[in-house]
Amino acid sequence: MLNLVFAVFALMMATVATRKRAMWVVLCVAVPRFAVASLFNFTGAAWLGYISGAFGLLLAGAAMSAAFALVLEDMRGEEVLPVGRRARRTTPWKGTWRCSCPTSNVRRACDG
Repeated sequence: MLNLVFAVFALMMATVATRKRAMWVVLCVAVPRFAVASLFNFTGAAWLGYISGAFGLLLAGAAMSAAFALVLEDMRGEEVLPVGRRARRTTPWKGTWRCSCPTSNVRRACDG
């Protein structure tokens, strides 16, 4: 039952995650993985377990590559590996970071 809930949640997230294609791909791979895992839990058919495992490996690969690309982008301040953004930001973000933790005096870089 929990896998079915995750499949529905990933489907809802995939419908709104269109700004970064890398995240959209991860969510689109997660939907069939959790749906097949849910079917495996309901039916107990061994072949569904193998298919769910294959989708799980595909999901792990997609998630690791997306995470690596986003971490590299954050570290360098520019897109290194493609993450599939639809459009660049036209105006820089103007605002302040407010934090009540002890490290609130640390300045944070804006991706402007």
